[in-house]
Amino acid sequence: MAEYAPTVSESFSYGMPTYGRHSMVAWLIAAKTHITFSFCHGVEFYDPHHLLKGAGKHARGLRLRTVADLDLDVVRGFMAQAVLFDDRYSSAGPATPPKGTAARTARPKGAAARAADQNKNSGAKKPPAVAKGGVVVAGAAAKPAAAITPAAAITPAVAITPAAAITPAAATKPATVDAFVVAKVLPQFHPVVAAIRALVRECVPEAQEAIAYGIPAFRRRRIIAVISPTKKDITLSFSEGASFDDPRGLLGGVGNVSKYVKLKSVTDIDRDALAGFLAQAVARDDR
Repeated sequence: MAEYAPTVSESFSYGMPTYGRHSMVAWLIAAKTHITFSFCHGVEFYDPHHLLKGAGKHARGLRLRTVADLDLDVVRGFMAQAVLFDDRYSSAGPATPPKGTAARTARPKGAAARAADQNKNSGAKKPPAVAKGGVVVAGAAAKPAAAITPAAAITPAVAITPAAAITPAAATKPATVDAFVVAKVLPQFHPVVAAIRALVRECVPEAQEAIAYGIPAFRRRRIIAVISPTKKDITLSFSEGASFDDPRGLLGGVGNVSKYVKLKSVTDIDRDALAGFLAQAVARDDR
């Protein structure tokens, strides 16, 4: 987290680890079978593989059962988006990395503060204090504290792989789109990716190809579209596709910002429709 989002401060609030900047951007929730890494504005994230889960209006979570589930490229992409949305919804502007005491005591605001206010105003009453042995103990049913087991005697439920033993995804990440296609795209989908790239070069010649968030992206002033391969198809996503005119209903996705088309073969590519979407992407990028 310190590497991918240095402006985010870590703290422990509301019984869980939280990460905040201007407001809370992410938090960890421990369950019996997994860890959920949740993002405050996750519903608006670009998530071509549909890794984020949840049914709320705002937050979405990434479920992790083992270290092998931790795709560092994915996490880096989600944290980058968390920072962008935090800046977008905050009037304070971009944050600077916390230092010293401020980094250790930084407390998330915004969503976390609202949750605290709800608990505070819920009307729940604290149990009365009870005097025991001359000491005031909170709670009517206060009992002597249980003996604490020394930390050294506690057996971890799950063996945790040291961070140093985890191979960073960046070390094997393809540096170019050509390398990405060779390493990450199934051979049967190579013609589809080639056709998409050719169409973008034809319709948006000024767009630059690059690897962003671990996948191929087309960038002008900003990223206008990305290619995401799966085992079943190639997904071409448009960063602001939710605002596109789409009379034929070709765009899929439930997000409020991006939308996509799924392509299984070259014959699925509707050149006129995709050219129209690219033109709309350019128009929004120029605003």
